[in-house]
Amino acid sequence: MHPNNTQASISQDSRAGKSSDLQREREAALSRVDGDLDLLRDIVATFERESVVMLDAMRSSIRQMNAKQLRNTAHSMKGAVGIFEAKSAYAAAGELEMVATVGDWSRAADVLQKLESELRLLDPFFTDIRQGKLL
Repeated sequence: MHPNNTQASISQDSRAGKSSDLQREREAALSRVDGDLDLLRDIVATFERESVVMLDAMRSSIRQMNAKQLRNTAHSMKGAVGIFEAKSAYAAAGELEMVATVGDWSRAADVLQKLESELRLLDPFFTDIRQGKLL
């Protein structure tokens, strides 16, 4: 097999795996609210408002090297993304919580950036929820 064909195959397999993961996450989020799409919409709206506040607090905590505030806010973010079964965002928030716990300020900004990237990946999911196109 030609190396480029192998890469294309791996890329297709990766996309298929992510699509399947995304579908499982969507089903799990809907299951958490017993299929109540209106409730899930309300939760998404609240999350979108509160996540902005939490991200600002985390940025400020990093600038001020305030480990307690960063740890608490990262922990809250971890709980907030948990309802959406967003495993990568959950893991990034947990990693940021650990960074704060051990005071590893050299990694804090990079881990926060990773968390922000993972949160942006939820945007299409949230759009689908708002439009009622969950499954």
